[in-house]
Amino acid sequence: MKKGVMLIFTLFIPIFVYLKMPLMAQEASLPIDIEEYQGIKYFSGGFGYDERDNLRKMGKNYGLKLVFSVKSGEYLADVGVQIVTSEGKTLLETVSKGPWFYARLSPGNYTVKAGSGGITQSKEARVGQGGQTMLHFVWGK
Repeated sequence: MKKGVMLIFTLFIPIFVYLKMPLMAQEASLPIDIEEYQGIKYFSGGFGYDERDNLRKMGKNYGLKLVFSVKSGEYLADVGVQIVTSEGKTLLETVSKGPWFYARLSPGNYTVKAGSGGITQSKEARVGQGGQTMLHFVWGK
């Protein structure tokens, strides 16, 4: 009797796992919404390794990447983001859904403001033709 049960488990568990794998892959690669504000395309997220890997692939053609975390290294979400031109025009104003944020910007100089927990930080970004500029905002929690 024990050999029969072991044989069933030995045969059927690998088959079950094999059949379930496509469903697990679909769950891991949920679509990321590309949003738009005043003609500027952007997206955000980054919870979990699979989502960050997906964002990394999608973000290759986006000139600006922002990362949000606290000093301990934990990532932050729900961070207010504002991107302003060197002339003072607000191009984008939104809230990041996750710790990684990408924006497709024309080459130029920008001021990027990020706010979390009542504290707003401001950094300068120079976006060039090709490549990617990354800014890391860290809060002292």
